[in-house]
Amino acid sequence: MATDHISFLPHGGAFNTLQPVVVPQVVGKGRTLAEKALSDALLRYVAKFPFSASGDGTAAHQSPAAGSTVLPYSVVTVEYPTPLGPLPDAVVQGPVLSGWVSGDVTRVTVNEAGASLMLAISPGVSFEFSLYKDAIATAREGWMRRGAMLALAQRALSGKHRVQLDVDDWMIKSLTLFG
Repeated sequence: MATDHISFLPHGGAFNTLQPVVVPQVVGKGRTLAEKALSDALLRYVAKFPFSASGDGTAAHQSPAAGSTVLPYSVVTVEYPTPLGPLPDAVVQGPVLSGWVSGDVTRVTVNEAGASLMLAISPGVSFEFSLYKDAIATAREGWMRRGAMLALAQRALSGKHRVQLDVDDWMIKSLTLFG
């Protein structure tokens, strides 16, 4: 299923103001319809494929349960039993943020493949965005990028600074630390 892009403008405070949403009933639905219902409710999802000799491709279990109240962008796990299972779980899919997003940095990764950070936009709701990945650069430029990201990460992880990102397609276009 294609990923939906949802613009998100922060409203300030310790965390973004997110109004709770109700988890829709997806048990009994096929994967395409189930994922559309979850995406329409601003929920992300993970598909699991356990073994079942009588599995027919419809959702048999979901967590959290239908009717539960959760924050937007929370992850719902849905099981689709299959006689071909167990199969590897799908990756988290569903609505993603784009535009200016604020939150708290909970993890920074810098390695030879690039630099990324985990941004908590609300308690229990986090997204990982890349600052750069698989960039071809001279060795000096690459280490300069890593050093700059580590300096920002040190400040962001101190817990004393709010962070605002401008993101698009999982990539960070701009990063601002607030003192």
